[in-house]
Amino acid sequence: MDNREYFFSHFEPFWANRLFPCFDQPDLKASFSVTVEAPDDWQIISNTLATKTGNGDLSRHEFARSRRFSTYLFALVGGPFAVFEDRRARIPSRLFSTQSMSAYVDAENIFEVTRQGFDFYGKYFGIPYPFGKYDQIFVPHFNAGAMENVAAVVIKEDAYLYRETPLPSRMQKRANTILHEMAHMWFGDIVTMRWWNDLWLNESFATFMSYLAQVEGTPDKHAWQQFSSSMKNWAYWQDQLPTTHPIETRVEDTLSTFDNFDGITYGKGASVLKQLAFYVGSEAFRKGVSSYLKKHAWKNAERKDFTDAIGQAAGMNLDGWTKLWLQKSGINTLVADYDVDAQGRISRFELLQGKGNGDAVLRPHRLQVALFHDREGKPGLEKTVTVNVTGERTAVDDLVGEPAPDFVYPNYGDHAYAKFYLDGNYSPLSA
Repeated sequence: MDNREYFFSHFEPFWANRLFPCFDQPDLKASFSVTVEAPDDWQIISNTLATKTGNGDLSRHEFARSRRFSTYLFALVGGPFAVFEDRRARIPSRLFSTQSMSAYVDAENIFEVTRQGFDFYGKYFGIPYPFGKYDQIFVPHFNAGAMENVAAVVIKEDAYLYRETPLPSRMQKRANTILHEMAHMWFGDIVTMRWWNDLWLNESFATFMSYLAQVEGTPDKHAWQQFSSSMKNWAYWQDQLPTTHPIETRVEDTLSTFDNFDGITYGKGASVLKQLAFYVGSEAFRKGVSSYLKKHAWKNAERKDFTDAIGQAAGMNLDGWTKLWLQKSGINTLVADYDVDAQGRISRFELLQGKGNGDAVLRPHRLQVALFHDREGKPGLEKTVTVNVTGERTAVDDLVGEPAPDFVYPNYGDHAYAKFYLDGNYSPLSA
């Protein structure tokens, strides 16, 4: 540390009332007008841009009145921060760090990811970034990884500023966090949940979108592998504990907001949204998201508004899907079961689904089954088919007549959320 004084706010879920009188709940939005007097060598950051006038050792910062948003997204940050500005940005973008960490700010890399994120999200959502500027402030002693305050994202410095040359995995993680918080500017900040029981959707959506943005909006084409090994693995582990719970849970009061904030909230929720995008089709999913954001912009909405928008875009009723995936706990098992005839070809191919743990329900799954053949000691992809799994047994007639595979992968592309068994020695129907 540099023995200087810095401060930052963090108001989620209902601590803005500690700074100013307010009705402090997410479905009551307001615009904010802020004036701050501070030492002349301090930077003061809030949700809008400010004009600064000097008055001896003090300066007066008058921030433009903001657009309407929820109180928990208000930000006020101050101190003798080092400042970095992106001269190439279409949207005014700045980075702030403590003086002691300023030498470790990889500004060009962070700004590059930020620009890529704005380009991707603006096109994907069909809504230009509306807040006029974008600040990312690296602060010490933050009790979370980052927070999506409107246009003033606070980030934990010791997690994302690196004193040593970072491994590619750490760079990938930082890029993902940048894109996660940026996704919230639309999903969470423009459109905000009506109550905290939909906080899972806020976080799961930003998690899903950050990986999608990495793959489709940046040079990192392997981010989904990182998602599978980290977020999805976390979900699989958490979902098989005795403490498993549905993705969607009741939040009786604000103090209970974070009671179920875990790997199911982030990892399983994001995995199920990834499954939903494949279930309805990626373009229908995108159109549904865009429609949802445009319809409820600057207001509040509920999870049903979101799933209804996706269903309308896809021409599907998702009420049954919602009940099984969001309101029931546990993880299903899936295994390929097939016969080979005397000519060495598949004569029967089925996917068998087990109810698994938790609420032990069967669910609809959409996935890809891949057949591999041994090619000089290496697996060679022979054929893939897309399958809609329903019930305990789903026949896959498109694979009948295919040459017997050396290996069957029943979740090619990792679109489905389930436990998959890669041989025929286990029957989930007897589990």
